[in-house]
Amino acid sequence: MNRVTGNLFIALGLITVQTTLTSSLAQTAVPPVIGGLQQHSDIEPLLAGGILLSELNCTACHSSNKKWLSFKGAPDLSGTGNRMIEDHLKEFITDPAGTKPGTTMPNLLDHLSEAERNQTAKALAHYLTSNGSGSVSNQNTASDSVERGRVLYHTVGCVACHSPENPIEGSVPLGSLESKYTLSGLASFLRNPLLTRPSGRMPDLNLNHEEAADLAGYLLRNQTRQVSPFILDVQLAEQGRILFNKHGCITCHQNNSGGEANQSIALKNLRENEGCLSNRKGNWPRYALSNEQKSDIIEVLQNINLRLNEEQEIQTTLTKFNCIACHRRNSYGGIAESRNEYFSSQDPNLGEQGRLPPTLTGAGVKLKPAWLRQILVQGAPGRNYLNTRMPQFPASHLERLMVLIDQTDQLPSVDPISFAKINDAKRAGRDLTGTDGLNCLACHTFKGKRTGAMGALDLTVMAQRLQRDWFHQYLLQPQQFSPNTLMPTYWINGQSQKPEILEGRTNDQIEALWLYLSEGYSAGEPRGLRREPMKLVSTNSEAVMLRRSYRGIGKRGIGVGYPGEVNLVYNAEQLCLAMIWRGEFADPAGVWRSQGHGTVRPLSRNPISFPQMPELAFLDRPNADWPTVQGRSEHYQFNGYTLDEQRRPTFRYHYLNVQVDDNFVETLNPESGTHFLRRTLVFKSISPQKTLVFRAAENAEIIAKNSNRFQIGNNLRITISKEFPAQIINLKNSRQLRVPIHSNSEETSMILDYNWEADRK
Repeated sequence: MNRVTGNLFIALGLITVQTTLTSSLAQTAVPPVIGGLQQHSDIEPLLAGGILLSELNCTACHSSNKKWLSFKGAPDLSGTGNRMIEDHLKEFITDPAGTKPGTTMPNLLDHLSEAERNQTAKALAHYLTSNGSGSVSNQNTASDSVERGRVLYHTVGCVACHSPENPIEGSVPLGSLESKYTLSGLASFLRNPLLTRPSGRMPDLNLNHEEAADLAGYLLRNQTRQVSPFILDVQLAEQGRILFNKHGCITCHQNNSGGEANQSIALKNLRENEGCLSNRKGNWPRYALSNEQKSDIIEVLQNINLRLNEEQEIQTTLTKFNCIACHRRNSYGGIAESRNEYFSSQDPNLGEQGRLPPTLTGAGVKLKPAWLRQILVQGAPGRNYLNTRMPQFPASHLERLMVLIDQTDQLPSVDPISFAKINDAKRAGRDLTGTDGLNCLACHTFKGKRTGAMGALDLTVMAQRLQRDWFHQYLLQPQQFSPNTLMPTYWINGQSQKPEILEGRTNDQIEALWLYLSEGYSAGEPRGLRREPMKLVSTNSEAVMLRRSYRGIGKRGIGVGYPGEVNLVYNAEQLCLAMIWRGEFADPAGVWRSQGHGTVRPLSRNPISFPQMPELAFLDRPNADWPTVQGRSEHYQFNGYTLDEQRRPTFRYHYLNVQVDDNFVETLNPESGTHFLRRTLVFKSISPQKTLVFRAAENAEIIAKNSNRFQIGNNLRITISKEFPAQIINLKNSRQLRVPIHSNSEETSMILDYNWEADRK
């Protein structure tokens, strides 16, 4: 059982549990959820208890001189009426743990009678709602906004703490947002959460206005509750202001009530069976603590004079802010297996490093203090390829953490290296960076420019981010610092692979790189940043082929360039013609010069693309919806290809019991003297049970010129064998050209001509 919760449903944040406030509150209500403790319950009890004292704001009332026990601080309630619904406030104040299971908000009114509790909650809700315009109202959310919000929620980092749509145990609960916020209120909060939650436990994900609105729309997608217009009762609001101070709300929450916070018994004088730690009702906050949570708190009280070492202090801070949901430091924290799938990359070529946030192990010797501050306080986007965003935290809460990380992490220093001519050293560094040197450009961007398939950290901010000693030692043994890195070892056993540069002296070469990169955006461009395209063309009577990844087609593209300067890409995954163009064949530089999985570029500005889905299907009727296929369907099987004497391929595949041979050849048009593509499809063993249909084209504009000739858009004409009458099918946003394949024999052939010439008829 989890030490913090003992209850699966704490994590869901999606289930509303109503509890009766009795003397057995701690046994019936869901215990408060602290995100870092939820996901990593292996922390030692003493640290867990201290984190609870801080996160539950115990030290707001009970003074302590221990900085690691300082109270978190509660939301700023100024302007509440601009974002929250008054009915929710009343329900939440009456029964916090019942309204939002797992909340860290205690019940302050438990000792009152039901009538007094309801009246007090109503007055407090009126007072808090008066802190704003009180003009909240329902708004509708467009379905496309909801879908965009769904993607954001599951990619930018929300599910590192909160539960995705498929609930995960150990999540920070969201509660019933539909009853708490209106669309504009939630969007405003998400746009700048630190304004109302200055403690930073809900950090700023740097959402723009549109993203905040989309995310709010997704979170409120099931909202049906209608908001009644709020009518302010001035007398009741004034009563609520007095009660706000009387019941101690002012101790944790900031607002404009005019009251002063009062502290009661000092933390060191607390007794485990009195006040908040007892199960008795009284004029004190009631927390639904689990037995484990209470035990951990008592552990701290019994060791109140203990001083934490620096690494323990770091661990408690990382836990409070739930940094450990994304990051690992030494043997502590890291992404839970159940959440791993929600961390993704914009550049899959970078592998695991391209989708997972970096480790915090050794961060103090790796990053310069100023850059560490930028990351934590400003959310500096150093790793733009990560979909998970580095959030922004309040500086005041992390000052001690930044000092501790800088002081604690250690790495042997590297002796200073001097050069007779510093500019010569920088030029050597530029040579090492370029394609004639170590070819750093194959993986890294330079001034935002990418030369290959991979876009790792920009070289021009390296020296701004990193410390020199770490840079030197990382380049010598990158796998020692990051076992899963794609970074190669260029100085194996300390020996340089470029002996012609600086006489092969390893330390001098690394220092030259450091000096060159230290110039940042002022650094001169290394060789290879600007590259001429490569050309792969047919230079004789034979066709040329390139089986690699093509943009929009995928890794199973088979490109063919014909001698007559007509070209195609066949999609061996979806078994269809994917693209055709005229002119020279292809630029393979993206897959030839780059690390990772680059793409081949057609040497044409206007290639004609076709839908990436199978062209052949059995339909009940010719105008039925065309079946959609995700990935490769089990009904289709690619059987490779054969080559003729001119190395022109015939692609072969099976669709159910139908064998298909698909051949393309370049054919001369005697009228124009240019070539077009002639395609011959041979179908064998056709089933008579349903209509076999071939999809020849799809476009917004398909015009029949005669019974077998069709204009496709502005640039293509398709002519089909006369014995196969084609049909134009109108779809919602486009048209399809379909050809029913009827045959009484076991084998039949159909010819299609793809011609770029303007139709003269």
